[in-house]
Amino acid sequence: MKTINKHAIKKITPFHIWIISLLLIPVIFYFFIVTPDTAKKATTGALNASYIENHFPVALNGEWEYYDNQFLFPSDFSYNRKSTSVPEYRNLPGQLSSTYGYGTYRLTFSFLGTSDLYSLRLTSIPGAARIYIDGNLLSDIGFTSSLKESSETIKDNQYVVFPLDIMRQTHEIIIQVSNFSNYHSGMSSPIYFGTQIEGYRLSSQFKFAESVGLMSVGVLAILLIFLLIFKIQMKGTFYLLIFTLSFSFHLIYSSTDLLTQPVHSSTYFIMTKIHVFLYCIMGLCMILSAMQIDHKTEKSQYIRKIYLYCVPVLFLAIFFSSDRFFFYAKTFTIIYLIITFLHTMLLLLRRILHNSHSALMLHLSFIFFISYFILLYFNSQGMVSAISYNGSYTFLLIAYVTSQLAYVALQVSKIYTGNTRLAHRMVATNKLKSEFISATSHELRTPLHGIINIIESTGTKLDNPNIAKEQLQLGLMLARKMNRVLNDLYGFYSSAERKNATLKPVNLDTEVNAVIELFHYTSTNSRLILKNNLAQDALWVLADESKLWEILNNLIGNSIKYTESGTITISSKKENEKVFISVMDTGIGMPSKDINRIFDKSVRLDSAVEKSTGIGYGLYLTQKLIQQMDGTIFVDWTSPGKGTCITFSLNSCEPDSDFDPNVIISPEQYDASNNYLEDFSGSSASILVIDDNKDNLSIIRTIFEDCSFDIDCIQCPKEALSLLEKSSYDIIILDVLMPEMSGFELCQLIRKRYSHFELPVLLLTACDSSEEILTGFWSGANDYVVKPADRIELRTRVFSLITLKQSVKSALDNELLFLQAQIRPHFLYNAFNTISAIALSDGLKASELIDDLAIYLRGCFGTNVNQGLVSIKTELGIVNSYAHIEQARFGERLQFTSIINTKKDFSLPPLTIQPLVENAIRHATLDSYQKIDVKLTITENENCIQITVQDNGKGIEPTKIADLLDEEKISHQGGIGLKNVNRRLRLHYGVPLDIQTIPEKGTRILIQIPLTPDNK
Repeated sequence: MKTINKHAIKKITPFHIWIISLLLIPVIFYFFIVTPDTAKKATTGALNASYIENHFPVALNGEWEYYDNQFLFPSDFSYNRKSTSVPEYRNLPGQLSSTYGYGTYRLTFSFLGTSDLYSLRLTSIPGAARIYIDGNLLSDIGFTSSLKESSETIKDNQYVVFPLDIMRQTHEIIIQVSNFSNYHSGMSSPIYFGTQIEGYRLSSQFKFAESVGLMSVGVLAILLIFLLIFKIQMKGTFYLLIFTLSFSFHLIYSSTDLLTQPVHSSTYFIMTKIHVFLYCIMGLCMILSAMQIDHKTEKSQYIRKIYLYCVPVLFLAIFFSSDRFFFYAKTFTIIYLIITFLHTMLLLLRRILHNSHSALMLHLSFIFFISYFILLYFNSQGMVSAISYNGSYTFLLIAYVTSQLAYVALQVSKIYTGNTRLAHRMVATNKLKSEFISATSHELRTPLHGIINIIESTGTKLDNPNIAKEQLQLGLMLARKMNRVLNDLYGFYSSAERKNATLKPVNLDTEVNAVIELFHYTSTNSRLILKNNLAQDALWVLADESKLWEILNNLIGNSIKYTESGTITISSKKENEKVFISVMDTGIGMPSKDINRIFDKSVRLDSAVEKSTGIGYGLYLTQKLIQQMDGTIFVDWTSPGKGTCITFSLNSCEPDSDFDPNVIISPEQYDASNNYLEDFSGSSASILVIDDNKDNLSIIRTIFEDCSFDIDCIQCPKEALSLLEKSSYDIIILDVLMPEMSGFELCQLIRKRYSHFELPVLLLTACDSSEEILTGFWSGANDYVVKPADRIELRTRVFSLITLKQSVKSALDNELLFLQAQIRPHFLYNAFNTISAIALSDGLKASELIDDLAIYLRGCFGTNVNQGLVSIKTELGIVNSYAHIEQARFGERLQFTSIINTKKDFSLPPLTIQPLVENAIRHATLDSYQKIDVKLTITENENCIQITVQDNGKGIEPTKIADLLDEEKISHQGGIGLKNVNRRLRLHYGVPLDIQTIPEKGTRILIQIPLTPDNK
C-alpha cells in the first residue's frame, strides 16, 4: 500500500497542481468571498433600515439621489422649502459618467436606534467631501468647491463618529463632493453605518488586514534585497524586487487606515500619477521575470524591446498629459498590465508543462496578485461583505507572499544543488586530468604502434600484393584514427584563441547540402541515409559561415559515428525570431542522466566508448561556436537504442538583411604583386565567376581589372550551366556554398562535359578542413582557395590554371593538325592511279576527279585550327569530293548517297563529317568484296540537326565501342579521327557521338547539333 501511495505521489506533476489551483480559486471566490447579500438596498433614494440593529455594521448600498453640478444643503430639502431640482438616481458604490466636477448625494433611511453614538466609514471618496446628517454638518474632508482653483483634495482617515437622535424614525444623509484631481469618479466603495463600537471594530479589522498584507509584502522585499546584496544568482531577482516594491507602494496608496497624516491635493495628485505608473512597472517586471525562466524566450530581444519601449511612452502620457487625458493614460496602463499578465501566464505555463516547480510557484503568486485586484473590483461593486473582504484581502496577500517565498526557496535550493554538484565536479577534475593524459597517450600510442608493426610486416610480404594491400589499408585506417584524435586536441587548445564570429546572412540549405555532399564522399557506411528536411521558412540565419560549417560537420559526423544504419535527418523550424536546427539520428542513443554532461569537456559516455575515436571535445567545441553566434544547443530528445536529436538555435534573418557581408577575398595592394605576374598582364582569357554574393563578384572583378580578361559574373548556378552551353571560358571560379545547388554538385555537372584540362575549376571554400578540400577534388575541382584569400594568391592560381587550359588547347589544335596530316600515302597513290587509268579512256572524268582531289586536299590542309566553326556547305564539299574519288576507285561496288532534309546553312566544327564517312568506307571495304552502301542523312528537328552516317559493313563489336571513344586509351590501329571528332562535339555542344552497330550488318553513327541562336 505504501508503494502504491508513493507511486501515486510521484505521478503528481506541477501541471496537475496548477489545474487544481485554477479550479479552486473561482470556487473560493464564488462560495466564500462573493456571497449573496441578504440586506436590503436603497431604492429611489430611500432605505428601510429598521432591521439593521442586529446586523452592524451595514453597507448603505443601492440607489441614492444625485444632483449633478449642484451643492444642496439640508435646508433645501426641508418641508417648508421644497427643492425644485429633479434628482438622478445613482448606485452606490459606482462611478459617474463624468470624471471631474461636483454634485450632491442624498439618502433617507428609516431607523430606530438604541445607542447614543453611531459611526460612518467612508472607504473611498474621490476629491473633497462635506457630510451632513439630520441637518447637522458632520465632517469636512478637504474643501469642496464648484471651481477647480478653490477645490482642495485631502486623502485622510474617513471614519466619522456622531450622535443620532434615536427619537426620529427617518434620518437623512447628504454628502457634497467635488473632484478635480482624481481619475476616479463617484463613490467607488461602500459606506458603512453602525454603532460607534461596531464601526471601530470594523476599522480595526481593516487596519489589521492592511497591516498584515503590507508587512508580508515588506518581508518579501527585504528578503529579495538580501539576495541581491549577497549576489545569490537567482533568475529574475532584480525584477521581482522592483515588482514587490511597486506593489508595496500600491498597498500604501490604497490604504486609508494606515495613513496617520492627511495628504493634501498637490501631493495626492502626484501620488496618484506615481501609483498609475507603477501598474506599468509591475507589468514589465512580471513579464521580464517570466522570460528569465522560459528558456526559449530568455534572449528574445524583439519581444523584450516591445515591452520596454512601451514604458517611456506611458511615462510621458501619465506625467505630462493634461488632467482630461490622464484618464485615458490610466486606461492604457491597465491594458498594458493585463497584456503582460496574460503573456506571463502563457510563458510560465509552458515551463509548467515541462514539470518546472519554480514556474508553478511564480505562476500561482501572479494569480494571487491578479486575484487581489479582482477582489478590489468586487468590493467596489458592493458584491463583498466587510468581513469577507478583510479575510480575503489578508488571505490573498499572504498566499502571494507564500508563493513568492516558495519560488525563492526552490531557486536557492536549485543553486545550492548546482553548487554542490559543481564542487563534486571540481573534485573530479583533478582525476580527469590524469585520465585525459592517459586517454590521449593511449589513443595516440596504440595506432602508432600498429602502423609501425604493419610497415615492418609489409616489407616481408611484398611478394603477396593482396596481403600487403590489406595491411596498408589497415595502416591508413589507424592513421586516420590518430589524425582525428589530433584534430580534437588541436581544436580544444585553439578554441580559446578563436576570433569572434563575423555574422552575416547564411543560407542553411546551402550549408547542409554541402556537408551532406562531403559525407557522401568520406563515409564508407552505405547503410546510412542523410536527409535534408529543412523548412522553407527557416533557411536564413545570422551566422559565421566557416563556424556554421564546423558545427554541422561536428554534429552530423557525430551522428554518423554512432549510427550503424538508418537515417540522419537535418530539419529546421522558425520560432520567435530564432531558427532551431535539429540533427536527428537512429543510432545508439544515450541515457537521460547523461544529457547534461555531453557538452562538457572531454566527456565520453560509457555506451559510446567502444565507438569513440576522439578525446571527447567535439560537442564542447560545437557549443562554444554556437554561443559565439548568440545561439544555444540542447538535447531535444534521446532514447537508448532508438536515437538522439540534438537541436541548436541561431538568430533568424532575411536574405536581404542590411548586414555588411563577410568579404571572402581581400583586395589589398601588395608591392610585389606586379613584379613576377606582369607577364600575364597582356594575356587574354575569359573567366566565369559563380557566387551568390554580389559584393564578392565585384571584388573579384576589381582584382583582375588590370588584366585583359573577359569576366562574366553569375549568381545562379543553373544560369551558369545555360551560359556554358552558349559560350566558352578558360576557367571557372566557383563558390562552394550557394543556394539551390552547392559548388560540389555544379562542379560534378561541369565535369560530365569538360575534362580537368579542357575547363579548369577553382573552388572558393570557407573551410580549410581536409575533408572539404578532398571533397572538392573528388567532385572535379582543379584547385582551391580558402576564404579569405589575398590578391596575389588568387591571381597566381588563376593564371596557372589559364596557362594549363591554353596548353591543353594548343595540344588539341596540334591533334587536329595531326588529323589533317593523317592522309595516308597509299590513298594519294590509289587516287593518282585511278585518275591515270581513267585519263586514257575518259579525259573529262579524270579532270573532274582532279578537281575533287584538289577540293579535298584544300579542305583538309587549308582548314585553320583556330577557326571555330565552318558552314555545312564547306563540310559537304569536302565530303562529296572524297566520296567521288572513292567511288571512282571502287566503281559500282561503292554506293554513296547523301540526303539533305534541311535548308539551314548551319555551322559545325571543321572536319566533323568527313572522318566519319572515311571511317565508314574504309571499314566497310576492309576484308569484304560485297557491295558497299554508305548513306549520309541530314535532317532537321525542332531543337537540333541530326547527321547520320550509316554503312552496311561488318559492324563493330559492342565491347569495343567504348574503347573507340575513350580519350584515355591509345589505339594501335588508329582511331584518332573518331576520338578527335567526339571530343570536339562534346566540347562544343555537350553531346558526344552516338554509335549503334550490329555485327555483320553495319554501323550507324549519329551527330546531334543543337539549334543555337547563331544556327537558327
